[in-house]
Amino acid sequence: MKPMKFAVLGVILVLLSVSLAYADGRPDPIVGIEGDLSHVISSAMWFVQNMALFGIGAVIYLAPTIIAMIRSHNKLAQIAALNVFLGIIVVGWIGALIWSFTGNVPPQSFLDRFGSTA
Repeated sequence: MKPMKFAVLGVILVLLSVSLAYADGRPDPIVGIEGDLSHVISSAMWFVQNMALFGIGAVIYLAPTIIAMIRSHNKLAQIAALNVFLGIIVVGWIGALIWSFTGNVPPQSFLDRFGSTA
């Protein structure tokens, strides 16, 4: 990714965390009743925690697609479509997971896959 995209993403995340701090109905997160930044810190920690949980959930949800990508599956696009659109239904996710483990991958020799031993 280009540095500009990282900067824009960072600004969006900061604005989102500040908006979440205001949205919970507590006093001003900068000043607050106590006059310190404890509210901002707790809101930022809450935001980071939820983003980490979202990332873990996304990896689990997209596990069939990730497995198909690692295995260079011939039907990667179809597996990804099934995973994304029907993965919310447990049967669709299990079907995509099983499909990603099937043997429909291009044949590779051991040396092609892991490199030469010399």
